[in-house]
Amino acid sequence: MTTPTCHKPGDSTGKARAAAAERLTTFVDAVIAIALTLLALDLPIPHGDTTGAMLSSISAHGKEYIAFALSFVVIAAHWRAHHEIFPQVRSLSSRLVSLTLAWLFMQVLMPFATRVITADGAFPLRFSLYAMVQVLASASFALIIREIRRGHLYRTDAPPPGVRPESDAQRLPGSGVRDVGSGLVPDRRHRRVPVLARRARHTRHRPPRRGSRTVSHS
Repeated sequence: MTTPTCHKPGDSTGKARAAAAERLTTFVDAVIAIALTLLALDLPIPHGDTTGAMLSSISAHGKEYIAFALSFVVIAAHWRAHHEIFPQVRSLSSRLVSLTLAWLFMQVLMPFATRVITADGAFPLRFSLYAMVQVLASASFALIIREIRRGHLYRTDAPPPGVRPESDAQRLPGSGVRDVGSGLVPDRRHRRVPVLARRARHTRHRPPRRGSRTVSHS
């Protein structure tokens, strides 16, 4: 006779939140792949009947190839940072989803900014547009990390790099750790207590020096 398995409501809710975070991560991977594909589609194809003509064509399109390599490295760095953080996220908030979509918008806008910076015209304005996209992408990702910390959306058993759960300070009373914000900071005052205690014991048990007079009090 089999016993029916009882599932707690909290377990199903936690699994649903974890599944939502996993779906968002999969969506991010797909959008990043599309952005890299759009970046490669704009690469000019070199032409030439001879080797010299082919090399001359490659040299003529050198700025397009350099801009492609730079944008590829930037998008890959953003994806890698996201890949290191989001596997430790246990649940989502509406603000976190909105910030992630804003960050993805900047990633998709990167191929367009790359085409603009390699086009003809006023270079300062074109460079300003490219730099603005980079700044907004970095700022949106910083807000994503801030939202994860603020909402405690990370897993307590394996928090993301640089994030410590606040409950650690409660589990370690008297360990010389102070809770500042969402992290744990060692308390320097705690380190001085054992040192002072050792000095006191050493002074108390120190034998009298030779030649020293013992003064008796009546």
